[in-house]
Amino acid sequence: MAESFKTFDITIEQGSTFFLSISLENEEGYVLNIKDCVAVMQIRDIKEDVSKILMDVTPYLQFTYDNRILIEIPSAVTSNIKWSKGLYDLKIRENTTGRVYRLLQGTAEIDKQVTESVWDNAACYTGDELCTQLDEVTETPTDTGTVDI
Repeated sequence: MAESFKTFDITIEQGSTFFLSISLENEEGYVLNIKDCVAVMQIRDIKEDVSKILMDVTPYLQFTYDNRILIEIPSAVTSNIKWSKGLYDLKIRENTTGRVYRLLQGTAEIDKQVTESVWDNAACYTGDELCTQLDEVTETPTDTGTVDI
């Protein structure tokens, strides 16, 4: 496992799905094995253990078969964010050894929305016609990037 972390600032667009793919590959191209690991991520107001937790991101973390960690926070969650800036870190723990590694850290900022998500009166395109109301909206995540560690 890597013993150093990378600083990477994130911006969460309020009202949009936040998506970030983290590749656990070092500078030499070695892919770190996370098959027997768990991950946690929190956003806090200041860098202290007793500081206020602004958001627990852990429920929105997923491991992939190719040793990536995906962060996907649904728009229903980002729409309700009231804070504007905080600090985060992402840590993993090896279950077999108990070793803990900080992979990422940085600031987390909210880009406040202007248009609220009121989909019952949304414009849409269906074939050759424009419509003004949607029966169902399928949300596509905004790809906010990939981080290689």
